[in-house]
Amino acid sequence: MRYCKCDKTNAAIKKLVKLGWSFKWGSKHGKLKAPVGGKTLTVPWSPSSSRCFQYFKRDLRKWAIEFGQACPVG
Repeated sequence: MRYCKCDKTNAAIKKLVKLGWSFKWGSKHGKLKAPVGGKTLTVPWSPSSSRCFQYFKRDLRKWAIEFGQACPVG
């Protein structure tokens, strides 16, 4: 399954889904839900920025700090 057009972000989401995160499509964006804490991260299908992977990692780090978990991706 393809989650995002950015290859790095797509690979990271695949890894997270294998770790127990759940992914659900909305109308234009996907929603990635954490197994702990119920936090939802929004993932665009076609990101407009070349830095989309860095932004995705930043959001994951914020989640990890908030819930005292290790960052699951890089």
